[in-house]
Amino acid sequence: GLFGSRPPPPDEGALDLLQRFIDTNLGVGYDSDEALHLEELCRLWALTYPDEDLGDRKRPNSCWKKLGFQGDDPVTDLRGMGMLSVRMLCHFASAHPADYRRLAARSVLDYDKGGYPFACAGVNLCSILIDIMQLRRSEDTARPANQVAARCRDNMARFMGQNADAFAEGFCVSFV
Repeated sequence: GLFGSRPPPPDEGALDLLQRFIDTNLGVGYDSDEALHLEELCRLWALTYPDEDLGDRKRPNSCWKKLGFQGDDPVTDLRGMGMLSVRMLCHFASAHPADYRRLAARSVLDYDKGGYPFACAGVNLCSILIDIMQLRRSEDTARPANQVAARCRDNMARFMGQNADAFAEGFCVSFV
């Protein structure tokens, strides 16, 4: 094949880690009534702009556009991926602060000068990674595309067996 011989299937422990990741993270939308969700969103702000206190401007507020959300309320952009995308951005900011800040800084630029909606890009990237591995679907390897997804899932399970933050690290590498 294209990548040589197939590695052995991941062990049960690694598959369990991947399944726990799926069960814990997928389908967890942003809940405005959940204090922990707002805390995580505010943590993202603090990691991105440590010298700018949000104060009582939580949400909705136009300050969120600076971070790369499309509107005054980041919740509208989080609908697709919910809390997973916020967690991935927080991981990126805390684990790789120099790369994170370099990319986030471009978000505040004029779009005509190479700026982009940073937070929205993170939400979309998170969704793409989930879709590539088809983590929202049950395993069905009958079609070739699903076989590729199954290999991606197996590889992610193996990586998670070595590092519980493997998905988050894959997110960071993909973003950079």
